[in-house]
Amino acid sequence: MGARSNAPAERFFAGLVLFLFTDALLPLMRREAGVTVDLAQGDRVSQMIWLGVYGVTFLLAAIHWRVVVRSLFQGRQLILLVAIALASALWSVAPAVTVRRGIALVGTTLFGVYFAARFTLSQQIRILAGTLATIAVLSLVVALAMPWIGVSSGVHEGAWRGIFVHKNILGRIMALSAIVWAISARQAARGRMLAHVMLALSVLLVFLSRSTTGMLMLAAVGAALAMHRLLRLHYTLMLSLAIFAGLLGVAAVAWLSRSLDLVFALLQKEPTLTGRTILWAVVLERIWRNPLLGYGYGAFWLGPSGESRRVWDVVGWDAPHAHQGYLDLLLDVGGIGAFIFLAGFASAFVRASALVRRRITNYWPVAYLTFMLAYNFAESAILRQNSIFWTLYVSLVVQLAMYARAPSSRQTLAAESSGPTAGTTPACLPS
Repeated sequence: MGARSNAPAERFFAGLVLFLFTDALLPLMRREAGVTVDLAQGDRVSQMIWLGVYGVTFLLAAIHWRVVVRSLFQGRQLILLVAIALASALWSVAPAVTVRRGIALVGTTLFGVYFAARFTLSQQIRILAGTLATIAVLSLVVALAMPWIGVSSGVHEGAWRGIFVHKNILGRIMALSAIVWAISARQAARGRMLAHVMLALSVLLVFLSRSTTGMLMLAAVGAALAMHRLLRLHYTLMLSLAIFAGLLGVAAVAWLSRSLDLVFALLQKEPTLTGRTILWAVVLERIWRNPLLGYGYGAFWLGPSGESRRVWDVVGWDAPHAHQGYLDLLLDVGGIGAFIFLAGFASAFVRASALVRRRITNYWPVAYLTFMLAYNFAESAILRQNSIFWTLYVSLVVQLAMYARAPSSRQTLAAESSGPTAGTTPACLPS
């Protein structure tokens, strides 16, 4: 399936792009410099930086065009989904914005394909782990040494935000970091102590950020990983335990439905989830006005000049997005695009579970897909330009398709067994 990269320059570039995709440092520096951004026009400096990133990505993809093209066609539904996003400029309420953000989406998606084409799954996790470790350490240093920058004031007084502009961004990135380092701690041939230290730091930063979403993501993925360990058991035992877990789940849901006040009190949240339930109801009403095609990619939430002003007038606050990835997906590309995404996601999840069952991959694909599934019930990470969550999803979809089509699983298993912090270079997939 093509040669994989051992070039330090490519690994450094991949890590740098992933760093930028987290929204670390750059937005904070722009805000501290007093830059205000028009939602319709965007930040010109950031746009130039992203154009540079896309340009280098395109150049590297062109150099390795055979393996990149071969990898691209492993994710056909991704091509279709991005094509619909670009075509939505034809019916968009803000065509110029859709075109600009659509180009950024193409660049983000292309990087995800390149990442899958040039690095094995084990190499990808290693690069991602190093990037997230850098963010965790920098956030710790900034919060302790420069609390006027790294710690929130005002409404979120005392909540850590590290090298991000908002505490919730630190929370969700550190939740992702905790997942990566938890898997690293299990898989590493050496460096296990470092993995445990970074896991502890990541979890600590999630709690210091006071991000409810981050905490819930940790719980959701932890529960999912415990459940997916059943996949490697004998069928009879697996089925018995799955039925038992299902019954426990039904009992838990029944209890929660009668104890919502207690749950909200423990989470220190209002029953409306800080106005989100009201927002979702209003957004659903707007979705039903254009159910099949939506309002055009990235065109709905443009403030007073866009459709979102009607939502803002009703909910009484300036929501930057729907705070729900599936609703934002419907706003962007309608029911047609949402169906394509969900079908592709389901296919990827089934493949990931099957590969875990056959011991061809570690738990990373299952963990990340569970993270994406749960995270998008509270935030938006589907079909987002310049987003680490979307680019990792693209990479995994392509990687899982390549693994599923590999004629032999032995070399793949050998590649994954070394783990993200091991010193050896994983073997390539069979050609």
